[in-house]
Amino acid sequence: MVEYLNIAVEQGLILHPHSDAAVVEALFKKRPELKILWAHAGFYEPAPVVARMLDQYPNLWAELSYRAAHIMPDDDLDPDWKALLIRHAGRFTIGSATWQVDRWHEESF
Repeated sequence: MVEYLNIAVEQGLILHPHSDAAVVEALFKKRPELKILWAHAGFYEPAPVVARMLDQYPNLWAELSYRAAHIMPDDDLDPDWKALLIRHAGRFTIGSATWQVDRWHEESF
């Protein structure tokens, strides 16, 4: 694993883990200079955890697909997420994660 991380650092590659905060922290512990795009911002990690991660790791970006229900419950922007999105505005991206082709035809996509 460390050899893989060394290659990523040496080549300036961006890792895209689909994991919780603990795994991202373990990766940075092994190689603090990694660049990581965190898939789905940890799936279920609450805004304070995502905030702490972005505050702590300058080479971390968060991808937000599958997080709409957490970020905008009942179509209202959650105050914790709003503060986080403003504070780290340049560190978010939105993906689609459409690994199933039939999902492309759904209206909710």
